[in-house]
Amino acid sequence: MSSLNVTAPVWTVFAPDRASGDTLQDQVYAFFRDAITEGRLRPGQRLPSTRGLARETRLGRNTIAIAFDRLLAEGYVETRSGVGTVVAQDLADLPMAMPAAPPEPVLPNALSLPEPSDRARSLEALPMHDPTSGPIFLSPGYPALEAFPFTTWARLASQFWRSEPAHLLGYQDPQGYLPLREAISEYLATARGIVASPDRILVTSGSQQAVDLVTRLVLEPGDKVCIEDPGYIGLKGAVTASGAELAPAPVDENGLVVAEARAAGAGTRLAIVTPTHQFPTGATLSLARRLELLRWASEDGVWILEDDYDSEFRYESRPLSALHSLDPDGRVIYAGTFSKILTPAIRLGYLVAPTRLISLLCGLRAHVDRHPPIDSQAVLARFIDEGHFGGHVRRMRLLYRERRDALVAALADAFPEFSRLDPPSSGMHLTFGLPPEISDVAVSEAMRARGVTCPPLSAYCQGATERNGLLLGFAGLAPELASKVAATLKAVLNATTS
Repeated sequence: MSSLNVTAPVWTVFAPDRASGDTLQDQVYAFFRDAITEGRLRPGQRLPSTRGLARETRLGRNTIAIAFDRLLAEGYVETRSGVGTVVAQDLADLPMAMPAAPPEPVLPNALSLPEPSDRARSLEALPMHDPTSGPIFLSPGYPALEAFPFTTWARLASQFWRSEPAHLLGYQDPQGYLPLREAISEYLATARGIVASPDRILVTSGSQQAVDLVTRLVLEPGDKVCIEDPGYIGLKGAVTASGAELAPAPVDENGLVVAEARAAGAGTRLAIVTPTHQFPTGATLSLARRLELLRWASEDGVWILEDDYDSEFRYESRPLSALHSLDPDGRVIYAGTFSKILTPAIRLGYLVAPTRLISLLCGLRAHVDRHPPIDSQAVLARFIDEGHFGGHVRRMRLLYRERRDALVAALADAFPEFSRLDPPSSGMHLTFGLPPEISDVAVSEAMRARGVTCPPLSAYCQGATERNGLLLGFAGLAPELASKVAATLKAVLNATTS
């Protein structure tokens, strides 16, 4: 096929393989790299726009843009004003496409290699968080990435690097960059009712590491960990890695049923809870339950890890105070994250812990990965100090409320029988319940096959509770796509029940 065939350009034969072990980004990059080095795309030939190729391949535009950025960085393509991305003119020094790697040889002593530990095997069997996939991605807790404050962040990052911060380029404090801890301390005091000095704050690489550090700190093999049921499936990995035992406890409209958790979890060492906005049901832990939980912790020596993952997004009233603000004994360890407010890619979160635990947490942190990248910490500190963080939260709250309302309205139109569907008062997702005779797993798989990714509610149940439905994240859903989601769900359910 001629590379100059306008009616059938080279990339029309590209078909992403979602079952491949290679990422979609790698597949796009490799296809165009090979087409260039093999001469199927010639110097000066224009590449398709990222928007057009995304539409043709049904891939995310960011996936294609990142692949094109790699081609640009390695010299395969160049950009021209008014033209776009074209194949580079001078390809003489570029490496040719590498042949496929040979299969790994079978070694004579392969059978004598050590086996992985039982914990490693158990971790391998646990479900992983599903990365972005499909044209419409409704993962709960996934923010509006296109609304990230790119310009402001780039300016602050440029200021940081132009200051030639040589003194910050060595190994840094495992507790985290002090100006960032100071900024977090001020933010928590005004927004969450938590009075905590910077000395009690530890910067982490996201909330998942926060959970990992706490479980390493307070648990012994065989200890019990109370978790909410249904609840966040990412907790299983950290608890399993610590050698502890999961003790699921049911959740109702008032949050964790503390009496049942206490009765079923004799010997519990740690309770991990989401009091402000229970994940995934959206319930708020009532004041009576909060006080009951704190009494249990005080009387039985239980540590509490409060995961306050999306408390900023409350639409009908001010955000509720954190459980930590009611704790008289220093039993509550508070975990916050910037993944939901800004982007998961930033990999920054934090812990607020009693003074007697901070030095131990810092010691653990030093042995794991020392500290997060210093430039990200410094830029975030400036982002908060200059008032950009508060403004961004307010903008996202308005945006997410608009997207929530659009999805609720679309669902109400498609399903008149659910006209009483109440929009959630907080958070970044809503729960769409299904009757027990319909498998939410089957519906989720059918939705994915039609280009809409949304997890089944049953996947978050631990065994003590059975729930049936779909989690529909609306934060990253453009309002104009809400009707398509509702129509797709209606078509899937009609096909399921016919």
